[in-house]
Amino acid sequence: MAERALDHLAVSAAFMPLARHGCVAKVVVDESLCAQLFLDPEWVSANPQFVESLSRDLAEQSLPVRLVSDRIIIDVSANQTRSQVLELAANLQSQLSELGSYMEQGAAERVVPTTKGGNDQELLRNVPPHHGT
Repeated sequence: MAERALDHLAVSAAFMPLARHGCVAKVVVDESLCAQLFLDPEWVSANPQFVESLSRDLAEQSLPVRLVSDRIIIDVSANQTRSQVLELAANLQSQLSELGSYMEQGAAERVVPTTKGGNDQELLRNVPPHHGT
């Protein structure tokens, strides 16, 4: 089965999870399928070797990724497949983790416990009998 052509939504879905990385302040994907990961200046200043190491690592790899002063630019072409873009995002995520930036956990799901004997029990007691049972 052939993969569909890339669109803005597919590229956004691949790179938006990287916004949870400690070193990333925000992720922007424009209509030309260019993704930009804006670096968090506080995180970068607290980790002075990060930018130098990332620049060196990106230069050694043949990824369509550039590092400019305050952001990582990922040039995605429309002829790439979704699998290739997801692999690129995974490689970049792995590289950021190797350099000391870790993804923050999502907000904990808040579960509201039900109380026994509360309103639910009262409603159940007032259910009329069903015919045929």
